[in-house]
Amino acid sequence: MALEELDGTRALDAAVGARFARVASAGVLVVEAAGALLMLGAMPLAWLWIGSRVYRETGSIAADLGAALLGIIGTGVLASGVLTRIDGAWIRLRRSAGQHQPDGALPQVVAVVGTFGLALFFVWYYLLSNALIIPFMPMH
Repeated sequence: MALEELDGTRALDAAVGARFARVASAGVLVVEAAGALLMLGAMPLAWLWIGSRVYRETGSIAADLGAALLGIIGTGVLASGVLTRIDGAWIRLRRSAGQHQPDGALPQVVAVVGTFGLALFFVWYYLLSNALIIPFMPMH
C-alpha cells in the first residue's frame, strides 16, 4: 500500500511541476517580448536623446552620431545576450513541462514585436501626423 501511495504522490508532484513550468514559461515569454520591445524601441531612442545631449555640449555632429551609434550597438549586443539567456531558460521550462522544444522563441518574438512596432509607426506617421505620403503631394 505504501508503494502505491508513493507512486501517486510522484505523479501528483510531476503534474504540479509541469503546470508550474507551463505558467513560468508563459511569464518568461512575456519578459522576452518586453526585452525585445526595449531593444528595438526604447534603447535606440534613449541613445538618440543622449547623442543630442552630446551635441548640445560639444557642438560636434560627429561626437553626437558616434555616441548614439556606439551606444545603440553596445546596448543592442548586451540586450541580445541577455535575451538569448532568457530564451534558453524558456526552452528548459518548456522541456520540463513535457514539451518537445528543440528551438527557442526569440526569433519569432523579435519578428512579431518588430512587425507590430513598424505597423504602429506607419499608423502614427502616415495617419496621425498628417505627413506627406507621396513627395510633392498637394495638401488640402
